[in-house]
Amino acid sequence: MTRLLLTLAVLGSLICMAYAAHYEHSIHLTESQLNDRIKTVNEKPFFVVFYGKNCGFCKQSAPVWDRLAKVSGEFGFDVYHIDAHDYPNSSSRFFISGLPGMVFFKGEHFYAFPDRLAGDVDNLIDFALKDYVKVDAEFIDGRKKISTYKGDVVEIDEDNWPVISRKNKWMFVEFYGPACGYCKEFTPTWEKVATEAKKQGIDAIVARINARDEISLAHRYDAYPWPSIVLIEDANKYYKFPEPRNTRSNIQEYIDFITKDYKKPDVVTGIDNRQVVHRYRADEL
Repeated sequence: MTRLLLTLAVLGSLICMAYAAHYEHSIHLTESQLNDRIKTVNEKPFFVVFYGKNCGFCKQSAPVWDRLAKVSGEFGFDVYHIDAHDYPNSSSRFFISGLPGMVFFKGEHFYAFPDRLAGDVDNLIDFALKDYVKVDAEFIDGRKKISTYKGDVVEIDEDNWPVISRKNKWMFVEFYGPACGYCKEFTPTWEKVATEAKKQGIDAIVARINARDEISLAHRYDAYPWPSIVLIEDANKYYKFPEPRNTRSNIQEYIDFITKDYKKPDVVTGIDNRQVVHRYRADEL
């Protein structure tokens, strides 16, 4: 038994050493060290890679991140890595849902790198210098995030939901996740839908809800997976737009769903989270 434990300990050490070899230039942080570094983020921004020792994607991306760490000083930021399994509280705090999780810290915000695979060093440098503004910003201290949506899309959260849902009989809502790649790609299309609906005088608001933060609303309207696009009637009945990840180039398809296509027989609808199939007589269509 003692020999077995000793063997396991040696194997564990070898795994750690093999993984650490990928990070010659990136600095390993403990949770307390990460917290201390956050306190000085205004002095210099930094990347953190949340990794797992047995994570294949992590091992694949590690050499790229270490090359980034080697040159990052020339561009004014640092690069660190932290074991997500050893420090699950930090992983949860910064919304790490898959490994590796890559987060850029700047000022009072942090920004999730949108791809689990790091790509090349130039992409990471571009993200640190300018492209981070293309993703949702989250406050390090846990305050509500800053919206990157502008224009005619209405932002809904638990605070303004009661007022907005009472004032609007029809709400066409995108439920999204901040780290969802499909959601980020869909952003320009949804903005066009909102603008077109307003232009045509459609009697519905086009809105979006952060499903991760407002999980009770997402559950109520069966808004999974993300993005999930739902037409809500009287804050009660809902109609699910089909195949939301299949982005339509014709914006009118979304408008038609609001005005008539939600009535089609194959549209999934529900009331009070009871999912049923919506059936209409032919003369009602």
